[in-house]
Amino acid sequence: MHLTLARISDERLSDPEYTPRLLRELHVDGLLVNYRYGIPSRMVELIETHHMPAVWIGAPRDHDCVFPCDREAARQLTQGMLDLGHRRVAYIDRRDKDFHAKRPARVAREAGYIQAMRHAGATHYIIEDKHSDDISQLRASLAEGRPTAVVCLDQRLAERAWFAAQQLAWEVPADLSIATFHYGTPQMGLVRFRGAVTPHGQVGAHAVEMLMQKIAAPKHDIPPLMVQHRMVDGETACPPRSMNEERRQ
Repeated sequence: MHLTLARISDERLSDPEYTPRLLRELHVDGLLVNYRYGIPSRMVELIETHHMPAVWIGAPRDHDCVFPCDREAARQLTQGMLDLGHRRVAYIDRRDKDFHAKRPARVAREAGYIQAMRHAGATHYIIEDKHSDDISQLRASLAEGRPTAVVCLDQRLAERAWFAAQQLAWEVPADLSIATFHYGTPQMGLVRFRGAVTPHGQVGAHAVEMLMQKIAAPKHDIPPLMVQHRMVDGETACPPRSMNEERRQ
């Protein structure tokens, strides 16, 4: 098989004159669509109307899509902290001009965290990091909320939480346990974060397999496929300090 990579503007993808010619002009039999949020509805309509063999990567839809099960992974990460004895578990999210608020992974991860906290009867606490070079805002939010554990949207936020904890003279994980999502190696220097590794390779492989099915039967809708994350224990989580002190006594 041969893979062709193409970046196409929203205007062309929504053009009823261009979209039906897309496969022919690219000289391909089907499409792997890496378009996750803010998807033009007209583009979806044209692909489906003309029965173009297409599989969506990373975008949860009713059919013909493969994506990581972010909600379940976030629930597991949060439940892991609760199982260690933490009750004040915060979720660190990212808010900046370049980060879309409706990004599926962001929405799913926050929902998974809230689900686990509510099921445990614990109060959820969401910290919004402005993601600037200055971590004073994140440090202040941690100091105010005093969580003993945090679940982070991504590894960059986990690293920022680590440095903020250091500035507060907190020990990781004794004073602040940290879990996060990883896109690659779940490590910062010699530190291996507890977390969930996003299965990009598996998502891609399953998407190709699904696309072969779509090419064979373009009018047949294939149920969505969710791929589980790989969970990593890491070195950044332990029972809260109060529990450790009670055990020593």
